[in-house]
Amino acid sequence: MTWQPIDTAPKDGTEVLVYFGGRVGVKSAAWTGSSSGLTIWCVDDEKHGPFPVRGYSEPYPTHWMPLPAAPEAV
Repeated sequence: MTWQPIDTAPKDGTEVLVYFGGRVGVKSAAWTGSSSGLTIWCVDDEKHGPFPVRGYSEPYPTHWMPLPAAPEAV
């Protein structure tokens, strides 16, 4: 797995890792659409989410990669 430009990320709601840079770094998120020409990435905090990602970077995530495979059951 390697980081890829954000414009190549899946646009079908698949959850991926996105890189924001700075103190935020990496978050898991899914692309949910666009509004007024702005891409909307959503994260889920498993309590109140999913909710749109806002204010993390200038202007949005720059890179993405697929989530790693889950560990095998023991």
